[in-house]
Amino acid sequence: MKKEDYDKMTIGDIEAEIKFHHSNSVEEKKKFIFGLQYLKHTGRFRENPVYKKSSFANYLLGEYNMRINSFEESARAFSKYPEESEKYGVGMIAKIRRQCGVKKEKEVIEEIKKTDNQIKARIRRDKIDEIIKRNAKKIPPQKATYKELYMTEKYMHERTLERYRDVLQQLKEANAQIQKLKTTIISLRSNEFNSLEENDKVYACV
Repeated sequence: MKKEDYDKMTIGDIEAEIKFHHSNSVEEKKKFIFGLQYLKHTGRFRENPVYKKSSFANYLLGEYNMRINSFEESARAFSKYPEESEKYGVGMIAKIRRQCGVKKEKEVIEEIKKTDNQIKARIRRDKIDEIIKRNAKKIPPQKATYKELYMTEKYMHERTLERYRDVLQQLKEANAQIQKLKTTIISLRSNEFNSLEENDKVYACV
């Protein structure tokens, strides 16, 4: 359809047109995935001489530029949640499984459907993301690896050595100051003693 054709249409007509073609594309994608699923389970993809001794993953990537994980997520979504996959998208169903886990997957989808039915307009993407986030699996803190532990220990050891060197330098400087004070005190006492001797000699002469 050309720009001039869209110019003559209302926004409602344009959106209806887009949704019509989108629904067709979803149906086409479902057929595409189910066809691939058949080839995978029967092994008939090897009837293609190029992939006679290849894996299905290589066949998928080579022929359709599709990774095995994407295929499996789509196949599972269309098989287990066909209506929801068409309405909310395969990617959304896959996201729910990844973030919320298999056990909570159905519960989260039902919550999304319930929320969707309660509002007049179609549920917004940010609202779906909010439901997913609220039900997402708690990710436990990762344990430090041996390398991380070693690097931390090494850093602490180096910091300790630095502090030790600083303290040692401070002690040396303090000892030097003490020695200077001792020398000064001895010198003062020596001068005082010599002064007293001179005075005694003077008094003796008198």
